[in-house]
Amino acid sequence: NKLFQKLTHSPPTGLSSKEAKNIRLNKVSILPEKGVVYSLENSKDFLMKDLASPTLQESFMTLKGATTKNIQIQGANLPKDKSNITFEQGAEKSAVIVTE
Repeated sequence: NKLFQKLTHSPPTGLSSKEAKNIRLNKVSILPEKGVVYSLENSKDFLMKDLASPTLQESFMTLKGATTKNIQIQGANLPKDKSNITFEQGAEKSAVIVTE
């Protein structure tokens, strides 16, 4: 398991992962200059709690790949319909669990 806690980062682009697993983000702020905040490809078992982002609307997250699963987002004020998450290359809406 990898834990990132109470972190603020302002990269040119957002956080990307490919084939990552068992990642915990707690009170993390990713403030990209452009693009999607989180991009996860064939990644699983993420727990993301109390995230902050300047773009919680339409470009919050992109999920790619059929093996992407168990992405849990808690306390980020995201829409329950997952409308600000893009699903590509076989990623399914059921891969993400959004809770208050």
